[in-house]
Order: sequence, then C-alpha cells, then structure tokens
Amino acid sequence: MSLPPVPPRPYDYDYDDAAPGPPPLPPLPPHPPEIRYHPYEVGINASTPLPAPRAHQATSAAADLDAMSRVMSPPAMSSSINYNPGFALPYPGSPSNVDVSQSITAIGRTPSMFSTFARPPLPLTPPQTSLTAPIPTIPSLDSALGTVQQPSHDPALRIAWCRDVMYLVDRHIHAAPNEPLVGPVTITDPNLSRLVQYAIPIILSLASSQSPQPEALYLRASLAASGAFPDQVSHNPRAAFRDFESAARTGCHKAWFRLGRDYESFNDLTHARDCFERGVKFGVESSIYRMGMAHLLGQLGLPASPQTALPLLQRAATLSSLETPQPAYVYALLLLNEFALVSVPPALLQPLIPTGSSPPLEARTHLERSAYLHYPPAQYKLAHAYEFAQHPWQFDALQSVEWYSKASQAGEVEADMALSKWFLCGSEGSFEKDESLAWVFAERAAKRGLSSAEFAMGYYAEVGVGGPIDVAKAIDWYQKASLVYLLAAFALTSL
Repeated sequence: MSLPPVPPRPYDYDYDDAAPGPPPLPPLPPHPPEIRYHPYEVGINASTPLPAPRAHQATSAAADLDAMSRVMSPPAMSSSINYNPGFALPYPGSPSNVDVSQSITAIGRTPSMFSTFARPPLPLTPPQTSLTAPIPTIPSLDSALGTVQQPSHDPALRIAWCRDVMYLVDRHIHAAPNEPLVGPVTITDPNLSRLVQYAIPIILSLASSQSPQPEALYLRASLAASGAFPDQVSHNPRAAFRDFESAARTGCHKAWFRLGRDYESFNDLTHARDCFERGVKFGVESSIYRMGMAHLLGQLGLPASPQTALPLLQRAATLSSLETPQPAYVYALLLLNEFALVSVPPALLQPLIPTGSSPPLEARTHLERSAYLHYPPAQYKLAHAYEFAQHPWQFDALQSVEWYSKASQAGEVEADMALSKWFLCGSEGSFEKDESLAWVFAERAAKRGLSSAEFAMGYYAEVGVGGPIDVAKAIDWYQKASLVYLLAAFALTSL
C-alpha cells in the first residue's frame, strides 16, 4: 500500500511517485537568443581523468565564494548579519509568552510572488500560494520512512529521501548554501536526529552496491569530506574526492562544483577551472555562478571580463535553486548597481535586458526569486525595499513585515531589529503597534550581540516598553551597547 502523498520537494520528485518536476518558481524571462548558449557548453572533454589535488604554498581560496556573498551585502545590511538559514519562531528560551509566529500571521497575508510593476510573465504560470518554495518537513519524511527502508523500493526514490534529510540537517545547523559542513555536528531536534540515523545507512548501502546511485556517491562523499557524523562515516578527504569524481562521471553533475572547490582550496587553479567548466557544460548552476564571478572579479587565474561574466551570471540567476539561491540575489545587486566590489557599466547590462523591461524591473524579478528560494539576504533586502519604497518597489508595510519575519526565521539578526521597530510603532491602516513583540524581537537581536538592539533594550527598559520600567536593566543594556561602540571607536583611532 502506498503512502499518502508528501508535499512538493525542493529537487526532483516525490519519494513514491513518478517525477512531476520541480516546484514552480516565480516567472523569469527567457534568455535572448544571442546569449542562450555559452561557449563553455561545447568543447569540454569530461572524460579526462582528474589527478588528486596537491597542496601548494599559497593562501587557500576555498572560502572565496562564501566570502564574496558576505561582501556583496547592500549598504543597509550590517556585517553582523548571519547569512545562514536557521531556527523557527518563537525564539527558544525567550522569557516572553508571546506567540511570535501566530502574531505575525495574524497581521499578514499571502500576496502573489509576482511583481505588479514587472512586465507580464512569459510564459504565464499560476500564481504562487506561498511566499517561499516548499521544503521537506520532518513529518513528511517520517511518513515515508517505512517505504524507503524497504530494500526493494526504487533506489532513486530512497536516495531522494536521504537527500531531503541531509537538506534539513544543513538548515538545522545553519550551513551556507553549497558550502560543505566542517567537523562533527550536533542535532538538537530528536526527530531529525532519528531520521539521520536511518538515512546514513541507506546512503552507504546504495553507494556500495554493484551499480551505485550517483547521488548516493555524492552524499557519501559529502559525509566523508565533512566528518559531520564520524561515528558512521569517518573523516576522509581523499576518499571523498574519489567519490565526488565517480559521482560526477556517472551523472551527478553537481559534483563537478565540489571537485572544483577542492582544487581551488589547494590553489590548483587549472584543474579547478576545468571542473567548474565541466559543471557549466552540464548546466550546474553553482558552477556557472562560480565561473561568472571568476570572470567578473578576475579570479581562478582569469582576467577580469564583465562582458564574459554577465551572460554567465544571468544564466546562473535564472537557474537558481534551493541548493544555490544566491546567484539571483547577486545578479539583482549588479542590476541595481549595489554590488560592492565592482560597478558594471549600464551599456554592458543593456543587451541582457528584454525589450520593454529595465534593470530595476529585472532586478526585482531576480530578487523575488532568490527570496522565494529561502535566501536570507534576499529576504532581508526585499523587506527593506518595501519598508523604504526603494524603486521599483512601493511602500507596503505588510509585505515588509512578512519578509522581515522570513529573514528572522532564517537567522538574520538585523531582521529581528527591523521587526522590533515595526511593532514599536505599528503601521496605520495595516497593523497596530505591539510593544510585547517589539520587546521580544529586540531581545533576540540583543542576545546575539547587535549593539543597536542592546541600546534599544536599554531604552525599552528605561521607558517601560513591553514590560515595567526597570532602571537597573536599562543601565546594564546601555553599558553593553556603549562597550561595543567604545571598542569600535578605539579600533578606528588605532588604525
């Protein structure tokens, strides 16, 4: 007897059904004919054996991609923002009894994902019923557990279930998109921990079979590369590299990106480029994005060439997924001329803009897409744009609060402080002020060391926002905030 249907998954298909395709995404324009294909798509020999990476006496470049995503933040976003997905509301251990998630839901709505300012989507797709893309849930995974444990069940569906479990692990421990885990992990959710104990043996079994599943090899390689669960898979970078290579050559093309990152970490740029280019050939969004950034910033031994970079970055933005949501966000920053490291001349962007559109409208489409795919910086920026009516967005208090709440759930400390400000004052015609919520969100941000939130907590305690006046607490919070400002001032004067 088959299990009840499970919610749409972030990748290919349900665990016990035929492949219906990925969940719908916000509409994006097709590529203009002249940039639909890129020269990287032809001429790459994917059969050449790869040598194991060798260490060089050079600075590791493995963190470049993640570091870039942090530097690219728009000016309104503090460097203290956590760019990794994370916890759900309400904040664990908060002394308040306020149900934050219900309070936000009560004032919110679920608008269409499609921009009212953009040109009509081509082709037309049904409106989205959720602000963000569906992701696996522990109940849905648990309901399918009995089926995937059966050895006779379709191996592709069994490994798909395991992939979703590991996806939730990444979210649970705030792993950055497309960045490998490092070192043993601790899972505080007992239900997720139990699912992991079932998933890893399935991965190892399918990866060790006579005809191993390519993605099983990829997942086994990820476990060996990270040492996340050493009691079941020991840390072994060499074995991980060989598994990634086997996975890539047998059809799991996203493994080319991981191989490229391994070579890049050893400063073997020639082999790194080769692996990324193989990924580009197979349409791997992370590889396309990496090569686009390399051409834009002059990395991987390549000269800076915006002309070569922009078609790659646009293509990566269009292909953005739950595993790789950041290309759409970065391309939107380029279109808005808010990219911190380089300014792209408008003349170079113009050939990529469809007729009847404009860079801001295209940026809006891509930013909405990245936010829909759960990328916290995009969610924060979208909320900020609605709050301050940044063109082409118009002021919308409810949209702003909804997106700030999404970013807050994903761990964005600045989003917590933004929500505190919203609830301190309310918005006429949208929702009333709620001092209890203002206090809850400010405390969340303050406990994570945000100095502006510490100062706000001092003010709240001084005047009695969200509770009685408490001068002692106010002084304590003010002192914490002042210490941060004093240390910052001392650092500046010592330069």
